[in-house]
Amino acid sequence: MSVAIPLPSAEGFDQGHRLTFDFECLRSIPEGINEVRVWRSELLGCDLVGKRMDISFLEDDVLPEARTLMSIDHRNVVPIRTAAIVSGYPSPMRVIEIITPYYPRGSITDALLRGEHFRCREAVAIVQATLRGLAEVHGIGGQIR
Repeated sequence: MSVAIPLPSAEGFDQGHRLTFDFECLRSIPEGINEVRVWRSELLGCDLVGKRMDISFLEDDVLPEARTLMSIDHRNVVPIRTAAIVSGYPSPMRVIEIITPYYPRGSITDALLRGEHFRCREAVAIVQATLRGLAEVHGIGGQIR
């Protein structure tokens, strides 16, 4: 995927310049409501995950959840690296792709779909970590122990 993003206008700046992210799609992940792909960035030497979303229903084309997540630095919240507009979808669709780090084991849902099981202690630790992440996202910080 090559994603071109127009750069903001500034005095003396050539508006014709665009950023391009040259990612190779390694695979598509079919589960879930939104299209999800694993991308390879040779420039960075890492894999990334892209989740596509139609934002045409939003009034100002701003993803409040994504913006909130970008402001949070917490070990139990997946960080958002960037987002890009994806061309080629029919009007009135306005599709973006949110880029996050790639985790080889995937999500808890991925593990359960693979048939993995968790011991009670592991399950409790997962739920506690999830609650800590949610508490951070919802602005109540370390109130969950």
